[in-house]
Order: sequence, then C-alpha cells, then structure tokens
Amino acid sequence: LSILDSTMNDVNASTTVVTNKENTNVFKRKSGDVGWEYGRLVDPNNKDKVRCNFYGHESTGGIFRFKQHIAQNASTVLKCTKAKQEAKEACLKAMEKNAKKKEDKATHERKLRDDVIVSSGQQDEEMTCVGSSEPHKLGPMDKWARTIDPKLSSSAALHQQKLNKALWEERTLQVQQYVARWVYTHAVPFNAIDNDEFKQMCEAIGQFAPGFIPPTQYDLREPMLKSEYARTKSLLKDRDDEKMRNGCSIMTDAWTDMKRRSIMNLAHIVLREQASLSQMTHQMCHTQVRSSST
Repeated sequence: LSILDSTMNDVNASTTVVTNKENTNVFKRKSGDVGWEYGRLVDPNNKDKVRCNFYGHESTGGIFRFKQHIAQNASTVLKCTKAKQEAKEACLKAMEKNAKKKEDKATHERKLRDDVIVSSGQQDEEMTCVGSSEPHKLGPMDKWARTIDPKLSSSAALHQQKLNKALWEERTLQVQQYVARWVYTHAVPFNAIDNDEFKQMCEAIGQFAPGFIPPTQYDLREPMLKSEYARTKSLLKDRDDEKMRNGCSIMTDAWTDMKRRSIMNLAHIVLREQASLSQMTHQMCHTQVRSSST
C-alpha cells in the first residue's frame, strides 16, 4: 500500500510539472521579440496584456509598451525598478533598432516619391494642387466633397475637392479597396504591393490627376517595352564596361520550399570596388531574392 501511495504521489507530481510547463508555454509567446524574454501573457487570448517577470506589473499596450516599461524610457509608462541592467539595455536597443528601421523605410519611400516627376509643361504652375507631391491640405469645405467613383465622367472627376481628415481617410480606404479588388481579380501576389515600382506608379497616377488613361496592351507589348528595355540597358552600361575590363561570373541555385514558394540564390562574382559590391547586393535584396557577392 505504501508503494502504491508513493507511486501515486510521483504521478501527481509529474502531472503538476507537466501542467505547469504547459501553462508556461501557453502564456509565453513564440516570438523573436526580445521583450518576451522578460514577460508573458496574462491571457492567451489577449496579446496586448503582458505581465512583467521582474515587477509583476501588467502592461496593456502590447509588447511595445512593455518594452518601454522595462527600458524605463517613456514618461507615460510605469518604469520597472526591478529590471536587470542587461534587460533594460536589450529592450532599449531593440526599440532603437525598430525605430531606425521605420525611419529608413520612411526615408526610402520619400525618395521613391521624389523620383517621380510628371511634367505638364507650361501648366505646371496652374496645376500645382494636382501635380504636387506635397501632402494634401484639407479645408472646411471638404465635408461637401463627393465620394470617389471611377464611373464618373472626366469633366465631373476634374472638379477635385479637398477633404477634412476623417473624410480623407474614408476616401483613401475607397481607393485602396479598388487596388485590392484588382489584386484579387487578377491573382496578383500580395508581396507585389511592397514593390518600389508599384509605389512609384501610385505616386505618378496621383500626380497626374483624375482622367488618367492606362496603357493599352499594344503599348505594353511594343513602345513601352522597348523604352523600358532601353532604360534598363542604360542602367547596366557601367556594369557592362566593368565586366569587359575585369570579367564577371554569375551563379544561380533555385528550389521550392515547403510552402511551395520559389527561392533563388544568386552569386555575382566580379572584380570591382567594395562600394559597388555593397550597392549591387542592396539592389538584389530589394528584388526579393537571396544574394551574395564576392
């Protein structure tokens, strides 16, 4: 009987350990964010409420505000007085890295917009409100503006009116819905939205004003294709000259992963300056391929 009781106690102890481990796994998110090393979820169904492992404080603003709690760098968040110095530095470094990444992305997108120039000749000064890349200024009459309808005639669409902030956001959502509808209808990959050329296309259409006529199939097959080919050749001229002087080798390896995604590695081997290599690798990464240069 004593042996049986001992066995039952061992089973109960093992069950308790397993249960505690399962609970820990439930409340600890599987994420690469450094903040989850110092906190856990209060409720597995609410990802915005995080409990501090040091202080026991519950943050309600998600992992970002929790990292502010650990790093002690925000006046609107309760500071963790029991956090270790290494935890504070890790959260602070992660937040600075994310902030820099957002700033770099915003700078890159501003540069893309600045590169878009739609000239209208002598009418540039008269159409500054249409062709300018500056943010739209909203006035008190914006609430009387009409909703966006691409079926309207060109003359009606040209009566462009400005909007207040709330109505502007509503109209922005309407435009985005037309973009989404085109993506869904023609099975365009979602990651195409992150393409720099797509963002420049949207900016160019916005600068042109209502009434833009898209290219025909013939335009895409003939004159515009030849024009883009010539532009691409001109961009590669410097590299072609370098290739003729020093030689060049390109190696490629492609496969399909478990999610049926096509992945390609490119290795561009050429004798040239380090600055040029860095620029080349950066451009290749932005075309969503894995690359390496030597």
